[in-house]
Amino acid sequence: MAGVNLPQKGKQPCWKSSKSKPNCPFGARLRRASKGRKGYQGRAERSHRTNDEEFYISCLRQMKTVAGFLRKAQRWQYYYDVERPHFGARMDGKAPVDELRGAGG
Repeated sequence: MAGVNLPQKGKQPCWKSSKSKPNCPFGARLRRASKGRKGYQGRAERSHRTNDEEFYISCLRQMKTVAGFLRKAQRWQYYYDVERPHFGARMDGKAPVDELRGAGG
């Protein structure tokens, strides 16, 4: 993908070095998982693995432009959140959006 400006090491969004404030776009906050809640890190790692296996590995070589990649990434995000069944803790094959709808009442 020619012309893509990737962040330099230490300049990733929401990355905080010991000498700088976090750079978080869209009002995001950088937070640590609570002590004793080791499962949070495992969930994040599993999410990253799923993205790698089901999205990046299958499509990156096909992408010719940044715009094409962004369109594909947006479709993937919709599929992952709205259509794809999840089988983690208490998900029972529901999509995340279904779980959110149920939590809202």
